[in-house]
Amino acid sequence: MPRVSAHRIKGLAAVLGVAVGVSALLGAQDAKIDPSQADKITARIVAELIERAHLSKPEIDDEVSARWFEKYLESLDRGKLFFTKADIAEFEPFKDQLDDQIRRGDLSFAQLVFERFLTRLDERFAVINELLDQGFDFEADETYIDDPEAQEYPADAAEAKERWRKELKYQLLVQMLGDTEYEDAVKRLKVRYKDNLYRYFHQFEALELMEYYLTALSQSVDPHSEYMGWKNLEDMMNQQLQLSLEGIGASLAIEDGLPKVMEVIPGGAAAKDGRLKAEDKILGVETEDGEDVDFFEKKISDVVRVIRGPRGTKVRLIVQPAGTKNRETYEITREKIELADQHAKGEVIEAKAEDGTPVKIG
Repeated sequence: MPRVSAHRIKGLAAVLGVAVGVSALLGAQDAKIDPSQADKITARIVAELIERAHLSKPEIDDEVSARWFEKYLESLDRGKLFFTKADIAEFEPFKDQLDDQIRRGDLSFAQLVFERFLTRLDERFAVINELLDQGFDFEADETYIDDPEAQEYPADAAEAKERWRKELKYQLLVQMLGDTEYEDAVKRLKVRYKDNLYRYFHQFEALELMEYYLTALSQSVDPHSEYMGWKNLEDMMNQQLQLSLEGIGASLAIEDGLPKVMEVIPGGAAAKDGRLKAEDKILGVETEDGEDVDFFEKKISDVVRVIRGPRGTKVRLIVQPAGTKNRETYEITREKIELADQHAKGEVIEAKAEDGTPVKIG
């Protein structure tokens, strides 16, 4: 399935860290999918930095272009459930041209593929709901292939529909084997595909498309490197490196178009306040002048940015407590939250060697 979590640098990232800085300077605007001139400059600089500063000193040539081509398609359609053979045939002439395009700052291939993906996403999403409404024959003896490498892209919409029928049937069986009732499993899948697939990609911005496209480039050279845009860089610097953030201390996820509280972090501002609970939905926030900012169908990253803020400041959350239709307003004072679980930890274990000699193991 497509990724829904933010990109993170995994390995040799010195060159990409510089490239991210360029993105932060040039691309810090909420442009839509049509890349700006700054995005094109950023892409060109990223390619130059990879060649000049990466440890392996790679040359972005036709061979890299071919790997980049495959990785970008895979990043959007890892399971070969969306694109058709005709789509891939249409993209194929670009396979050895991406290296030349990026030197010109040309991002047209990224746009072409993503726009086609959105078209196929709309078609497949309609099929997903149709199939889930129709039901499945769990007595039929049939084979499900879960390895995308073992199959080709579907020939047409009919073959794609059949592939989705088996995919959904498999997903339902997995949930039902975990003691989930069939009706609940269907509801969960509908919510998952609507929130984590349909809404996720339809809310894409140019910055996120750049992350997918340039990460495919960086990983075609080094599988442990990723490209990160300025928003994710900021989150990583605050959270992963400093192991702290400033806000209310709650983790959120989107469900049915609204942010839902997954966990209230112990010791955080929300936990100390005591009113906000797991499973509550946050409908929005109330501004200082009394206006409501609605969170319905907002991206989770944008919701988090509104709720977070400097310690000592207040945020007024408009909350629907779990299991109710009530609308409550909770004013919570933001605090610094230490992510203690993510800190490095050490322990010395007293043990004995085979000859009985005491030893200490770190």
